[in-house]
Amino acid sequence: AVKEGRKRPLEDVMQDIRQEITDGKL
Repeated sequence: AVKEGRKRPLEDVMQDIRQEITDGKL
């Protein structure tokens, strides 16, 4: 999500990060 954040809208990135946290990846 961090690397893709440069090409994607901030809202998209935040949602991706929250999903990763839910999956326990962070």
